[in-house]
Parts: sequence; structure tokens; C-alpha cells
Amino acid sequence: MQVGYDLTIPGNSATQNLTVAGAQVTFTVRCVSGATPSAPTFTVTMPTAGYAISTNAWYPSGDQSSPLVYEGSASVPDLCGGGQVSLSSGGTFTATLS
Repeated sequence: MQVGYDLTIPGNSATQNLTVAGAQVTFTVRCVSGATPSAPTFTVTMPTAGYAISTNAWYPSGDQSSPLVYEGSASVPDLCGGGQVSLSSGGTFTATLS
């Protein structure tokens, strides 16, 4: 599983130094079989990254399909006793921006 982010500062015309720290996506887990997962969530973390944002463009890439926007990855853990895991509820992104 790959996770990431893409950010912009609308209307920006001066260089802004921005640090993204503690970035992570937490997923709610459901077992396709209806069984109770061994953990209700799992989290994929991303390293701290700094950006010198000088325009109102998107960073790290204006192309949301670019590998540049996938800052973290992890294998989906076996939380359903070998059964299929559903992440249909999506994930929640959190980070500290400074």
C-alpha cells in the first residue's frame, strides 16, 4: 500500500518554507468475512519532508499519479486471520505543518 499527499498554497507568490512532520494515514480495518479483525486500525507513516514553495503550484508534484506524491508505503498486515482485509472506509491523514 502506498500513501502520500499533495499540497498547495493558493495565491502564493513568495517563497514559503514548509515542513511536513509526523505525516501518517490511519486506516479502519474490516474483515470481508465479517470476522472481527485482530486490530481495528493500521497506520502507514511518512518521513518528515521540507518544501520551498515559491508559487501556487502543487508540491511535491502537480500530477497526483506521480510517484513523487507517494511518500510512504507498507504491506497491509494480516489482521483477519488469513482472510481478506477491507479498507473501504478509507484512511485519515494527519500531519504537523510548520
